[in-house]
Amino acid sequence: NSPGAKLVGSSKELFETVNNRELVATTSQGQRISIQLNPDGTTRDGEGNESPTYEIKGLALSWVTGDRIITVNFQSGKPKIGDNCTVQHKKKSDGSPITGTFQQLKIAEINPAKPKRKPSSAIDGTWKIVSATVSGKPSDSLKGRILSFAEGKAALNVTKPAAVEYRFTYEADTKAKPAVFRVYNGERLLMSGIYRYQGKLLQLCFVRGEKTEPPENFTARENSHQLYVLEPVKTP
Repeated sequence: NSPGAKLVGSSKELFETVNNRELVATTSQGQRISIQLNPDGTTRDGEGNESPTYEIKGLALSWVTGDRIITVNFQSGKPKIGDNCTVQHKKKSDGSPITGTFQQLKIAEINPAKPKRKPSSAIDGTWKIVSATVSGKPSDSLKGRILSFAEGKAALNVTKPAAVEYRFTYEADTKAKPAVFRVYNGERLLMSGIYRYQGKLLQLCFVRGEKTEPPENFTARENSHQLYVLEPVKTP
């Protein structure tokens, strides 16, 4: 069901203004806060947290992140850049306000929604680095580090393979030659590169961040290029 299906008046106006949009607001200290409202009723914030639903009541927009309900109150049903609004976090358990979370915001951007990233499974599994090359030189310090990928989620330094905490997301393009993968922290690109399987081993050749062009081969000779050779880890 669309969150706007039964709305009327200013609530319906607000839905029509923000649906399928990314709203970016700034605090008085210049901190950016963003929320994207997808056509299917889900949300994604600037940290990559997703919520299956959101709700509009009057001029208030609410969604759930973890154990919190986050509510933004607008001044009109047609918010625009430069308008003021407020945000308040409440406890999901009892709806009580969380001290210190009320903030005045100013709307800085209203953008078209970005396409939802499709969950990947191309490199799913828990993997241990058996050899690593950084900028053309072997790196013994990375040996033994464990990475894990599962249904579009990623963990880059696993200490407990039996209880992996996935803090990041990943996507893969299996049709590219060679196949491509990218790891994100929210909307920020952490790693981008190429991958291939050699027998039971997985090879990832990549760069960190957005400033360096991703590799086109698996030599890792270029500055900032890294090559991981990984073997699967059996998890309980």
